[in-house]
Amino acid sequence: MKQKELIYGMLGLIIGGLLTYLTLTQTMNTANNEHVMPSDSSHTMQGMTDALKEKHGDAFDETFLETMIEHHQGAIDMAKEVKKKAAHQELKTMADAIITAQSQEIKQMETWQKEWGYLHQH
Repeated sequence: MKQKELIYGMLGLIIGGLLTYLTLTQTMNTANNEHVMPSDSSHTMQGMTDALKEKHGDAFDETFLETMIEHHQGAIDMAKEVKKKAAHQELKTMADAIITAQSQEIKQMETWQKEWGYLHQH
């Protein structure tokens, strides 16, 4: 395995853990000192995982790609906020890495969606 691929793989694991933490934290938004849960559970990590449980083959692959693209786009959106608002340069540097890695992975997944005929007109 190339060193660059290994680094991206390790970065992906780290980012995945961070995103899980941030997703859980984000669902506990505080508004007027009240905890507000998202109204659509399909956008949570558990909701995304649940969407895959009963699927196999192409149905699994298609749903996985759809939810992972959405998940990665959420990571990019959050990283853009980090770049604007974070106090520590280390977080801003990590945000740059997240944006780069997740954008590349979205592009790859979108290519597979097209190649495998998963894109539908809405």
